[in-house]
Amino acid sequence: MEEWLEILLKLLIALGASGLIGLEREITGHKAGIRTQILVGIGSTSLVMLALYSDMRSDSVARIMAGIATGLGFLGAGAIMKEGLNVKGLTTAATIWVNAAIGAAIGLGSYMIGITTLVITLLVLSVFAFMERVLHLKPAGGTFVVTLTDGVKGAYDIIRMMEDKGVTVKTIDLDTSGEDVVLRFDIDLKRRMRVFKLIGYVNKVKGVKEIKWEDAEHGFVPGLLKIS
Repeated sequence: MEEWLEILLKLLIALGASGLIGLEREITGHKAGIRTQILVGIGSTSLVMLALYSDMRSDSVARIMAGIATGLGFLGAGAIMKEGLNVKGLTTAATIWVNAAIGAAIGLGSYMIGITTLVITLLVLSVFAFMERVLHLKPAGGTFVVTLTDGVKGAYDIIRMMEDKGVTVKTIDLDTSGEDVVLRFDIDLKRRMRVFKLIGYVNKVKGVKEIKWEDAEHGFVPGLLKIS
């Protein structure tokens, strides 16, 4: 009976720890949210407990933990996406890997290691992300989709303006199949440049009908930056 209570306690702690990490991912709009993180956490906890309570030798437990780390690498790779020259999902993949480590620590009964790792992980995901935004440590990147009524000339004017403002244009896609010309381009902003300021510059170009911005980190911002 005592063993069952210990198993239940470990699973509940793993549930809470992985749930907190998943909640942070959900709130910030990333992939691998609450359900995925919980399954990773209790799964790794269960595998380690299976070895531990089956009286396996220590080297067998170590092999199971190594297998968890390797297997989670493949799951984390599934969270990484490449869109144009942008790579997304690296932080989410890292949280999956760390979450498995927390679950393994809890499964072994090393609660202090697991909880401390959880606290540090949440601090990194929240506090350091806030510092990155405030201090502009990482240049903003994303995709502009601009609808133009002035034909190709307006697209050339926008690209020229981007170069004048020091914006790095990585990829350009020009769609002239419809009545309006649709210009889609991936960019990296200078460290101190704000997206809203750049939208103001783009909106001054003659023939601009609509502007949409898709952030490389958080995805499309619906309606917020739409100008008709």
